[in-house]
Amino acid sequence: MKIDVAVCDDSVIELKVEEAMLRRYGEKRRDAEMSVSAFLSSEEFVKSLRSGRHYDICVLDMLMPKHNGMDVGRVIRRQSMSTVIIYITSSPDYALDAFGVFAEQYLIKPVSINNLYAIL
Repeated sequence: MKIDVAVCDDSVIELKVEEAMLRRYGEKRRDAEMSVSAFLSSEEFVKSLRSGRHYDICVLDMLMPKHNGMDVGRVIRRQSMSTVIIYITSSPDYALDAFGVFAEQYLIKPVSINNLYAIL
């Protein structure tokens, strides 16, 4: 089984940390091959989605320029109801809004590797 994961965060440091955690998780899985695509720009991520790219899991920041996490979540939901959406953000302000796109989880930064792995 192949699992395609996208991570989108406008902070270079946060993006690298989240991508590394996801890649480490993928290396531990024996039952699936996991690929991770990282996006520093919500605009580039939305372009990827609109071009027809599908991801099984999307890990998103909420506070990003151009398209915030809710905007991106709506684009994902128009494409697929089965994609798992996980928000990792510094703001608790949009946690209830995340229900509108049927997010699996809403985590506040910094996220521990154990918390992320439990969700995955």
